Amino acid sequence: MDALGYTTYVGKQSPTESEICNGLAAGHGLVANVHNGGHWVLLTGCAGGGVYYVNDPGYSTDTYSHGEIVDLAVYH
Repeated sequence: MDALGYTTYVGKQSPTESEICNGLAAGHGLVANVHNGGHWVLLTGCAGGGVYYVNDPGYSTDTYSHGEIVDLAVYH
């Protein structure tokens, strides 16, 4: 995505729930590493209570909790 000029990779971060929700509201791309580091999903929104909506092509789930996120890649 960086090469196409649509977004820039900022880096891996460990933000709070509030920071994640603010980033999503600002249109930042947040890609979360879940399943003990074995799977990546796109965060799409905040459900509240530390739960996030996701696009997950590998599993039939549409939410993950803050505690299930191992790592977070941030794009602006």
